[in-house]
Amino acid sequence: MTLSKFANHLSTMGNNECIILGEPKHNIAGRITTKENVNSYDSTAICRTKDNFKWNEDYQLCCIDYDGSKHGDLTPNEVIQHIDSVLSGFAEVSKVIKYSSSANIYNDKGKLLSKDNGFHIYFLVNRPDRIEEIFKGNLSWLSVKL
Repeated sequence: MTLSKFANHLSTMGNNECIILGEPKHNIAGRITTKENVNSYDSTAICRTKDNFKWNEDYQLCCIDYDGSKHGDLTPNEVIQHIDSVLSGFAEVSKVIKYSSSANIYNDKGKLLSKDNGFHIYFLVNRPDRIEEIFKGNLSWLSVKL
């Protein structure tokens, strides 16, 4: 699937659907759920964890989930520029930007319940073996650099 087709697919997804990054390890298909809910479903339920999914060996869809910053809210372009300042060339990489489904939600009285600045930046990487090193947790290479 191309990134263009992926962008179109994202716009057609329902509110009960999600994107899983990776491919199934055990050649199994079933309802995908969280660890907390896996026992609530039938025997085909699988958790969306690293135990059940792996990176593709040649390429992988990756996602940066931005939900605001303690230093002020940034636009997608500002986040991309910050990443590019420590991961040169990132600004030129083809990517799909999609605002979070939880962004800009109001209650029935018109009160804003969630900020309207959350978004996801999807892109393909050609070295999936380095994804964990670059992106995992607060001690990740990218987190430390930024």
